[in-house]
Amino acid sequence: MKKDIIIAGGGAAGAMAAWFAVEKGFDVSLVEMKERGQYHPCSGVYPLHSLRGFPPLPDSVFERDMVTMRVMSPTNDALIDAREFKTTLGKIILRSRFDNYMIDVAEKKGAEIRDRTRITKIEVKPDQVSVHVKDSNDAESIISGDILFLATGTSGLHFHDQLGIEKPHLVQTVIGEFECTEDHIEHALSSGAYHYYVNKKITGIGPFWITCRKDTFNAGIIDYKVTKERFVEAMQKDPRVKSLFAGSKEKVWPGQKSAYTTTLIPCAPIKTPYSNRLLVLGDAAGLAQAFYYEGVWEARESAKYAVDTITRLREEHKAPTADNLADYKKSLARNLVNKFLRSGRKNSWLFWQAQPDETLWYYFCDAMQKNKDLRALIVKCFEADYATSDVDLDFKAGELIFQSIPMLRKVLYAPHFLKAGSIK
Repeated sequence: MKKDIIIAGGGAAGAMAAWFAVEKGFDVSLVEMKERGQYHPCSGVYPLHSLRGFPPLPDSVFERDMVTMRVMSPTNDALIDAREFKTTLGKIILRSRFDNYMIDVAEKKGAEIRDRTRITKIEVKPDQVSVHVKDSNDAESIISGDILFLATGTSGLHFHDQLGIEKPHLVQTVIGEFECTEDHIEHALSSGAYHYYVNKKITGIGPFWITCRKDTFNAGIIDYKVTKERFVEAMQKDPRVKSLFAGSKEKVWPGQKSAYTTTLIPCAPIKTPYSNRLLVLGDAAGLAQAFYYEGVWEARESAKYAVDTITRLREEHKAPTADNLADYKKSLARNLVNKFLRSGRKNSWLFWQAQPDETLWYYFCDAMQKNKDLRALIVKCFEADYATSDVDLDFKAGELIFQSIPMLRKVLYAPHFLKAGSIK
């Protein structure tokens, strides 16, 4: 039987695409290599803006509210408490539970879900797509469809080679999983704060972070090349970091071989996330930002635009050729690449690439601690729907940070802020 849509990958992008597509009346088959409920590496940060523009999710999908964010440098820190402004910063998710909920909804609505099924070959022909699969019993079959959504994340980049698609630029991340008491989260981890620590002795291109869930938390670092050994060394040698782990122990989730996972994260979108009968979604299209270590919202947004694109083609009785699918890229550019991902590029340049040390981040922490207006603006960054907003919150935040810098140093750092403000 020929499907309307074949979705390769059951992560945030693939699961959301299946949900949206069956609601639009498409016949969908989703193929996922892993068993449902297995661990998926992710920081778990789900900002408030991520909740907008999507079907509501039950509280059971989320681990806890994210009400605080602690920003740290080697010498100072500041705490944002969203309750100061009578709101929250968002939610914390465990990806295995979060993704599975969306897959379950899609299945109940009529999507065919094939988990524990490996894709061995993809053929894109002028009139259809053929996906060769092998299930957990090594039984082979072929699924045919009108179009393929490639949502395999960074674990399926061999399909990019097979299909002649550009691969996204990648960096590495190590994530460690830990369990602790709620008392530890309340006190040592600042009431369940999302910790964001900038120290170039730990990592040269990204933050060290900690995200709290229920009785558990994860922590990670990002760099061009990073190992578990380097991660553990950073935890044990840096006194500010070491104190955050006191009393915790390693946690191994179903599907993990150890408490530590080394994985890849995109740092720039690919130029052409489409071709004949093919759309590329989420991390596979490079739609993540290493500065924020956030990709779930971008993945779900890409799913929405992908389904919108083929819905329009169906209404206009047009085939999913490369020319007709080009609108998908325009939607991504307009709502993601030129807004949210640009925000990440600005901040990444200012706080990592502009200087060999953490001086500007120190001033950011200092300004955050002293300036309520800046704290309010950062809270708005968590709330803002970048897909619809035209307000440049990063520029406003940069102005407030720059104002906090001592007068004699303003001349030194002014070019950095001007450069960051001009990044497109």
